[in-house]
Amino acid sequence: RKVTPMKITALTPQKRNPGHFNLFLNGKFVCGLDADLIVTHQLVVGQELADSEVKSLLASADFSSFYNKVLNLLSYRPHSIYEVQAYLKKLKASEDVSRQVIAKCQQRKLLDDQAFCKWFVGQRQTYRPRSKRMLMSELKQKGINEEIIATVLSSSDFSEAASAYTLAQKKWRSLSRYDSVKRAEKLKSYLARQGFSWDVIQSVLIQLTAEND
Repeated sequence: RKVTPMKITALTPQKRNPGHFNLFLNGKFVCGLDADLIVTHQLVVGQELADSEVKSLLASADFSSFYNKVLNLLSYRPHSIYEVQAYLKKLKASEDVSRQVIAKCQQRKLLDDQAFCKWFVGQRQTYRPRSKRMLMSELKQKGINEEIIATVLSSSDFSEAASAYTLAQKKWRSLSRYDSVKRAEKLKSYLARQGFSWDVIQSVLIQLTAEND
């Protein structure tokens, strides 16, 4: 069977994606390529490519496309490995490409579950305080294993009492229309729903009551 040679007939810049080009073989659009791939594969218009070269080029383009999407995702905030795996699956990346992308991100220290865990705990402490139980549950949902969670929580300045107090202060103000007994009951119920232990709740309630007497 005669094999039709694959000739590069055009490499045109993408209007909405600077640094990326459209590859045309034998007059037909094949895929988008970033400038680095063109340089790496030394591609020029008029060049003929063997079938194996085309396959290699397509695989490189596929990896590059998903890798750049992940870099864009990580530019907004840190993510766990599990989150990136889910993102790539949603984009319909193959398992092989997903493994390659994640491996490169780990190699470049862009993906690190322990670093992500530290960042997440810090964010929650600062902006959305949580009980230890709820914090651990959130981190597990993001694919962080228990050993990493335990290590980070024990080595950070995480304080369940401080988290409970911050939440209690905000809730206490919103309950000002109730008498002191009802106010205390509602606050205890609220903190219990947030996953705080009875000892922590009692301690916070005593502190708030003393401060507002």
